[in-house]
Amino acid sequence: MTFITSCGKPATSNGPDFAAQSVAATSESTICIGPKSATRYLIYLHGMDTPIPSQQEVTNRILLSNLATMLGVRIALPRATTPCPTQPNLRCWGWSFNAIEIENTAPVVDAAAKICFPPQARYGFLGFSNGGYFLLGAYRLCLIPKLFESANWAVLVGAARAPLNIHNEPKTLATCGEIGLMSGEADTYNSDLNQQMLQHLLNKNANAWEITYPGAHELPAESLKSVFGKSILLSSLTCE
Repeated sequence: MTFITSCGKPATSNGPDFAAQSVAATSESTICIGPKSATRYLIYLHGMDTPIPSQQEVTNRILLSNLATMLGVRIALPRATTPCPTQPNLRCWGWSFNAIEIENTAPVVDAAAKICFPPQARYGFLGFSNGGYFLLGAYRLCLIPKLFESANWAVLVGAARAPLNIHNEPKTLATCGEIGLMSGEADTYNSDLNQQMLQHLLNKNANAWEITYPGAHELPAESLKSVFGKSILLSSLTCE
């Protein structure tokens, strides 16, 4: 596995900070977590969720806030606005994840970077569940470099079981950035325990890797600390 850093100048935009809000975090708009002095940046895309963050999402935010403080990372947390087709009371980043859907959703994600990060900051993505499937679709279509010019990697949690017979173009993903898949050993619906998706990506020359973690469909705190501790923190020693 290779790791890519996201380096930049310290953030100058204040942004609406999670730390200044209650744990309930009722904001439906983008908020920012992590130190404003950070020089490493990440956008987190949540899973299917209620318009106002659910208790599961609040728990995820607390986990991410702890990681952000520990690793010195600034994290942007935008909110999906599209009703999920199967559960209209919930909000999704998409469902079919075709090019049109991804391109229509991209401005919400891109706006989060502008709110929380300084101009020209390089950043990565963390996508959970539906947010991970959005990123997987964008990666398989090689749209991340096109739609998010400052992004160079994505890590997906609980979002690896997508049809292999879609997104047939482009034929190679060699220039599409880095992607990591994280699958819970007890996540029987969204995991890639047989590494079929990983092999599919590698067959298209993707810079891809996969790890499994003990647990189900959830953000794994210890595994994320390990992954981001290596990819974001340690590799920053090579930044100018």
